[in-house]
Amino acid sequence: GSAIVSKAAGNDSVAVGGITGGQQDYLDLALIGKPTAIFVGALSTNGTTANKAQLAWYSDYAGSNPAVQSHFLVVGVEGDKTGLYGTSFAAPIISGYAAIIGSKFTKATPVQITNDLLNTARTDTLVNYDPSVYGKGEASLSRALAPVAIH
Repeated sequence: GSAIVSKAAGNDSVAVGGITGGQQDYLDLALIGKPTAIFVGALSTNGTTANKAQLAWYSDYAGSNPAVQSHFLVVGVEGDKTGLYGTSFAAPIISGYAAIIGSKFTKATPVQITNDLLNTARTDTLVNYDPSVYGKGEASLSRALAPVAIH
């Protein structure tokens, strides 16, 4: 709870904590249930209400575990513009969002900043929103910065 951990969900098209090729991500398992851990999946683009985004074909998803779903966000990774793809590029976006929020809310704790990001995620910008796919939804920096204070 003393730092925010933004963790790439993975690029194996499995649920966070799942087994791929007989292998398991033990960092995922260790972070499940931690109050300042955020698992980050990749969308193929940034979503809008008029042009909804979907999970990138390679991205891991939230899965059926409510502890993962409640700490899972997605962000657009437009590799055609940056040359960068995958959840390894999505996770630093969330780290950046957390840093920006912390610079506005200078007395906020890592738990408060984490909760702000999770509680302000959008679901109306996602194709067939389902928490087992998208967790809390698409991260929204503008929504996270909107309040005067966070608690």
